[in-house]
Amino acid sequence: MLVRTGGTYTHVDYVQDRCGPSEVVQIGTDFAPAGSADGYAMTITAAVLDHGGADLSVLVAETVSLRPQGV
Repeated sequence: MLVRTGGTYTHVDYVQDRCGPSEVVQIGTDFAPAGSADGYAMTITAAVLDHGGADLSVLVAETVSLRPQGV
Protein backbone atom coordinates (compact mmCIF):
# COMPACT_ATOMS: atom_id res chain seq x y z
CA MET A 1 0.00 0.00 0.00
CA LEU A 2 1.25 3.48 -0.83
CA VAL A 3 0.29 6.19 1.67
CA ARG A 4 0.48 9.90 0.89
CA THR A 5 0.73 12.35 3.76
CA GLY A 6 0.99 15.93 2.58
CA GLY A 7 3.64 15.86 -0.11
CA THR A 8 5.49 12.73 1.04
CA TYR A 9 4.88 9.05 0.33
CA THR A 10 5.34 5.99 2.50
CA HIS A 11 5.18 2.37 1.40
CA VAL A 12 3.40 0.05 3.88
CA ASP A 13 3.95 -3.71 3.62
CA TYR A 14 1.41 -5.54 5.78
CA VAL A 15 2.10 -9.25 6.00
CA GLN A 16 0.46 -11.94 8.14
CA ASP A 17 2.74 -12.69 11.09
CA ARG A 18 3.31 -16.31 9.97
CA CYS A 19 4.30 -15.25 6.45
CA GLY A 20 6.92 -12.59 7.16
CA PRO A 21 7.55 -9.22 8.79
CA SER A 22 5.39 -6.16 8.16
CA GLU A 23 7.26 -2.91 7.57
CA VAL A 24 6.91 0.78 6.80
CA VAL A 25 9.35 2.17 4.24
CA GLN A 26 9.90 5.90 3.74
CA ILE A 27 10.13 6.85 0.06
CA GLY A 28 12.46 9.58 -1.15
CA THR A 29 11.13 13.06 -1.92
CA ASP A 30 11.86 12.59 -5.64
CA PHE A 31 9.23 9.81 -5.91
CA ALA A 32 6.11 10.43 -7.99
CA PRO A 33 3.59 7.66 -8.65
CA ALA A 34 2.88 6.75 -12.25
CA GLY A 35 0.01 8.61 -13.87
CA SER A 36 -3.04 6.84 -15.18
CA ALA A 37 -3.00 6.25 -18.93
CA ASP A 38 -6.76 5.90 -19.24
CA GLY A 39 -7.87 9.08 -17.46
CA TYR A 40 -8.77 7.41 -14.16
CA ALA A 41 -7.11 7.11 -10.78
CA MET A 42 -8.00 5.21 -7.64
CA THR A 43 -8.25 6.58 -4.13
CA ILE A 44 -8.26 4.27 -1.14
CA THR A 45 -9.50 5.22 2.31
CA ALA A 46 -8.71 3.15 5.41
CA ALA A 47 -11.11 3.04 8.34
CA VAL A 48 -11.95 1.07 11.46
CA LEU A 49 -15.66 0.41 11.92
CA ASP A 50 -17.64 -1.01 14.81
CA HIS A 51 -19.01 -4.39 13.75
CA GLY A 52 -21.19 -5.78 16.51
CA GLY A 53 -18.82 -4.61 19.24
CA ALA A 54 -15.67 -5.71 17.39
CA ASP A 55 -13.35 -3.45 15.40
CA LEU A 56 -13.43 -4.17 11.68
CA SER A 57 -10.62 -2.78 9.50
CA VAL A 58 -11.78 -1.81 6.02
CA LEU A 59 -10.33 -0.30 2.87
CA VAL A 60 -12.66 1.61 0.54
CA ALA A 61 -11.41 1.81 -3.06
CA GLU A 62 -12.92 4.45 -5.34
CA THR A 63 -12.22 5.00 -9.02
CA VAL A 64 -11.99 8.71 -9.83
CA SER A 65 -12.12 10.28 -13.29
CA LEU A 66 -9.25 12.68 -14.02
CA ARG A 67 -11.12 14.09 -17.02
CA PRO A 68 -12.95 17.42 -16.76
CA GLN A 69 -16.70 17.04 -16.28
CA GLY A 70 -18.70 17.01 -19.50
CA VAL A 71 -15.85 15.53 -21.57
